[in-house]
Order: sequence, then structure tokens, then C-alpha cells
Amino acid sequence: MDKKLKKIVLVFSLLMCWFTMNSQTQKDSLKNIWNNTTISDSLRFKAIKDYYYKNTYAKPDAVITLTKYHYQLGKEKGVVKEMASALNERSYAHYIKGDLNRSIEVLKQSISLFEKINDTKNLVVIQSNLGSIYNEQKEYLKAFNSFNTSLKIIRDFKLKTSEARILKEIGDIYSSLDELDLAMEYFDESLTICVASKISKQNQIGTIFLKKAEIYYKKQQYNQALEYSNKAINEFKVTSNKFDLSECYMLLAKANKKLLKKDLALAYTDKALAINYELDNNSKIIETQILKSYLLLDSKPELAKNLGEESLKLIKSETSNKIKADLYKLLYECYKRSNQTNRALSMFEKHTVFKDSFQLEKNKILIIKETIK
Repeated sequence: MDKKLKKIVLVFSLLMCWFTMNSQTQKDSLKNIWNNTTISDSLRFKAIKDYYYKNTYAKPDAVITLTKYHYQLGKEKGVVKEMASALNERSYAHYIKGDLNRSIEVLKQSISLFEKINDTKNLVVIQSNLGSIYNEQKEYLKAFNSFNTSLKIIRDFKLKTSEARILKEIGDIYSSLDELDLAMEYFDESLTICVASKISKQNQIGTIFLKKAEIYYKKQQYNQALEYSNKAINEFKVTSNKFDLSECYMLLAKANKKLLKKDLALAYTDKALAINYELDNNSKIIETQILKSYLLLDSKPELAKNLGEESLKLIKSETSNKIKADLYKLLYECYKRSNQTNRALSMFEKHTVFKDSFQLEKNKILIIKETIK
């Protein structure tokens, strides 16, 4: 490892240590408030929400635990809105962990409670979260319809932060459908609203930069992809958004791989992998390990094979067909290189099955693409 890479790894490690100590101090302070029965309920609920804001993207398991306390406190105080808010936050924490089925199940419970108290403004914002889950599940038509319905009402309420977020989400759908120029228009419109309305949430602005970086990567404009990934990282440095930060490192790894900078690509892959393990996001872990294995395949084929086999143990029924196809293709390459013919053939057959399933999904996407144009 050269000196530049050692410096990058050292700085990253020091930052992670600082964030951990600082985060624990803040948690203890907020915990003292939400556990204090002598102060107003509004202050206790505010402390819980402050903790969510700082930690949902970084510590989903801790947030899930807190939402149970939050829900029970809301129930004891007879505040249905707080119960609904707790469920919404729990849904998002499951989303961060990649557990989309559980996320959507809990979110629907939250929506039901908001409907019960007829809270239209919060209801439309929460309902738009369904679109984010549908998008991650590649249910693009459902996602598009969800966002479009919410966007009209959100504009009526003049909720600029939510409007900017939904425009970014619609842009992300178009990016998935390879309508890259149209996607960039939505990202630019979202960013314009953030600037004009002085929406200074680094999570939101950083995510827009990340999405623009992904567009540049797809267009094979790798230097621009690096530039916007680093812009996103600069925004995320003052937040605890590890979920999107890992995506930035993953994109930096892929772009540097394309630019034939394998050592740098490996360094960024390790950063992404460390975060994904911390978030316990199974699908992201597998994706990152697949990329790392390919980076090691020429120089350390045995290590690449071992990492691929480790990834195979992480496969679940809900793991996407694309990830399964990519992993079996990797293992086919590994076994072929080590002259394990039978294993290579087995992996190739499995790759073909999941590749065909993924191709069917892509064919559906082409139909959806024509539907929402």
C-alpha cells in the first residue's frame, strides 16, 4: 500500500473513532431527556426525534430499539401521532438495513395511524416513503405513481423539503430506466429547490450529488463521477449518513476500477464494506464483496474465490436475482481459473438461471419505461 493510500485509511479510521465517541456522548445526553418524567412530553419526544435525525442512517438497530420505547411512550400519553411517527422511523431503519418486506409492513401500520387521526400533511409525506421502497424493490411503476400522487399534494401544502426529495426520487427512477438526461433534469430541479428554499440538510444535497455522480458513471464520464462522489462525501461528513456514504465509496471504487486504479479502488471498497457490515445490510455486503473479489481476481485469485464463497453463505431468498447472477458468474470465473471444472459448470448453470430471471425483470422495465414517459 503506497503512502497516499495509508493516509486515506488512517484519516478514515480516526474520523470513525471520533464519530463513535461523539455519538455516544450525544446519545447519553438525549437519553437523559427522553427518560426524564419530570419534564414536558414535548421535550421528551423532541429528544427522541433529535436522536433519529442523527442516527437513523448510521445505527438502524439502535433506532429500531428506540422506536419501541417511542411507540409505547406515545401510547401511554395517548398521542397517536407519536405512535405513527415511531413506526415510520422504524420502517426507515429496516429500509437502511435492506429489509424491504419488513419496512413496507411497518410503514403501512404507520400510514393507518395517520389516517386514523386524519393528519393529511404528515400522511402524504409518509405515503411518499412507499415510493422509495417500491423503487428499491424495482417496482418502478408503483414507485412512480406513488411519487406523482404525493407530489401534487405536497406542492399544494408548499412543503419544499419534501418536494425536493420526491423530485430526486423520480429522477432516480428515470436513472434506473436509463433515461439519463431526463433523470439529470429532475436532480437539477431538486437541487435548485434546495438552494432557493435554503434547504441546508446535507443529507438531501449530498444525495443529489451522489445521484448525479451515478449518472456520470453510467455515461462513462468517470472523472465527473469521481468529482460528484467527493462532493457528496463532503456533504455527508457533517452528518451520520453512513448509508449513502457507503454508496459514495462504492461508486469511487467502481470509477477507479474503470480508470485502472485498482489499489485505490480496493481502498474505497474496503471503506464501503466496513460501513455495510456496520449497517448489517446483507445485499450491500454481497455487492461490495463481489466487486472486491473482481479487483483481487488477477493478483490474488484464491482470496477472491474465498470471498466469493463467503458471499454465497449470505444469500437469502429475498436477495435480488441480479446479485445472485453476478455472484454465480464471479464464482464461475474463480473455479474456472483454479481448474475446478465441475464446480465451474455448476456455477455457470446457476448464473444462467438467475440471469434469465433478471432479463425478464429488465423486459418488464422496458414496458414500464414506455408507460411513464
